[in-house]
Amino acid sequence: MFLLPDVRTLNHPASGERVGRWSLRAYLDGTRLGAVYAGDDAAGDVVELRMLPEVFIRHAALEPTLLLPGVSFWRERIDAHWVRGDWVAGVLLERLTWRSRFEPPAPALAARLVADAARATAALHAAGRIHGLLRAHHVAVQLPEAASDGPAVTLCNPGQSRLDEEMNQTSPGVGSLRYLSPARVRGERLTEADDVWSLGLMLWELLARRRLIHGSNVAQLRAIQALGVAPDPGGDPDAGALAVAALSPEPSRPTAAELAAGLEPKAGSPDALRAWCGRRYPRERAIVRGLLTR
Repeated sequence: MFLLPDVRTLNHPASGERVGRWSLRAYLDGTRLGAVYAGDDAAGDVVELRMLPEVFIRHAALEPTLLLPGVSFWRERIDAHWVRGDWVAGVLLERLTWRSRFEPPAPALAARLVADAARATAALHAAGRIHGLLRAHHVAVQLPEAASDGPAVTLCNPGQSRLDEEMNQTSPGVGSLRYLSPARVRGERLTEADDVWSLGLMLWELLARRRLIHGSNVAQLRAIQALGVAPDPGGDPDAGALAVAALSPEPSRPTAAELAAGLEPKAGSPDALRAWCGRRYPRERAIVRGLLTR
């Protein structure tokens, strides 16, 4: 089995050091598989600088020029361990929920969160792209300091399923097994419907306030393969019905655009979702204010 390297064995730079033409401004997040920093150049443009194991850098999917609302891409390889991407002034859904005491948003805010994510996914699909690894660690909720007229949610790292395919493995370090669709678990070709399944699972868990699939890695795979019709998650009945529909077998699964449109009447405001995120992360808000007011 291929063993993923631990990025913690690399030398982590300090704030102010340079990576290529970029100056590191703040450490944002990290795991054994990567460390994320905010950086800027001489003009003050803020970007994401991500330190990753070399195998990740080699297989990273890059989008140098494509611009889509609500989507953050990796833009360029800097060297063997660094990649530059779009900076997102927000907090990952994984941190907002499963990494801490689980306090999901109210149903209306859950509907807003997944509606915005589904709309961004629909834009990806319209551009001929598939995310492929949609999960809570790849969805960011914006902080109030990033307020705009646009969506309150950003999809991160689309297209990185290529890494999983090139390494010919299904690893929790590459894509959380819970969010892999039954078709992908069976080794079938990725389609747009696989992204919708992952969105449906996110919505189901936010409404139900619990995991749908539990257990060890092997048990998770078997549970996903055996999943037929998901139970009602509770909460808002209309949003719950959409979550169940997104988790249904193909071809009855809605498209990402249909899921977004169905959730919109039930969704709270983007500003309310940003405020919910901001109340829980004062440190991140201070970092964003510092980066935006240079």
